[in-house]
Amino acid sequence: MGSAIEKAAERDDVNELVRLAYGYPEHAEQIDKALVLVAMRLGSRRQADELAHILTLPERPEPWRAAEAAVEQLVELGPAAWQVARSVALRSTVLAKRYAVRLLEETGQWEKALELRSALQAQVENTPQTVSVRKAPQGISGWLAFYSIALFIAPLDILLGFLGHVLPALRTLAWPVLPPPGVANHHVIWTSFFVFALILRIMTLLASVPVLVILFSKRRFFPKVALWYYPLIVLPGLVFYALLLGLGPDSFPSYAATYPASSLSYTLFALVGIAVWTLYFRHSKRVKNTFVK
Repeated sequence: MGSAIEKAAERDDVNELVRLAYGYPEHAEQIDKALVLVAMRLGSRRQADELAHILTLPERPEPWRAAEAAVEQLVELGPAAWQVARSVALRSTVLAKRYAVRLLEETGQWEKALELRSALQAQVENTPQTVSVRKAPQGISGWLAFYSIALFIAPLDILLGFLGHVLPALRTLAWPVLPPPGVANHHVIWTSFFVFALILRIMTLLASVPVLVILFSKRRFFPKVALWYYPLIVLPGLVFYALLLGLGPDSFPSYAATYPASSLSYTLFALVGIAVWTLYFRHSKRVKNTFVK
């Protein structure tokens, strides 16, 4: 069945995918994912008829993300597309009529929406229990908004650290926080680390702008970007405390007073953060519904 869905998606064959959705409800999630991508491509080619046919998907407990995507594309296509969607809905299922009503209302076509709503009411008046179309969680809100705020704060924190510590050190050609040259080449190790951390921080800072652009443009590959960008932010701190653990707090006298409390708290916070955000971006319905372009 998986190969049949993939082949139909490669051909942008909406009729076949809708037919499979009716015949194989157990594969609804895979069909939904395929149709979301098809809807994006159909929208770029302005194929209103095919987009409208996506609205005829069968009812199910969970909303169809593909239908949501089709509505968004039809809104952008203009009045001709709204008329096509209305015509398809008039001769289709209750679910299709609900999507079409929402499409017409969102685009200010109130008279047409009222006409279609009347047809919908006539169709369901003898069937009081119907599947409601509940808009799936989407958009940059909830925990995704919290992550977005963190993306703004992280580069600002890096920039402030650069201006407050790195630039003064470069002006004097010295690192005031480094231990003096001594036993076991500690000075060489720490100097190498700070050069590595500086390069990594600059890369993170430069990457912050395209990462934010990808986030707010809701590109479908943003979750993959997020999975490596957060570890990139916390990596210098993890390496720092790993070196402190290996060389001993005496190798870095400036941190000896707060060791090991600061080391343990930062390491725990960073590792838990990586685990939490990895799980979130892999399994969140909001993430799946938001990043579809």
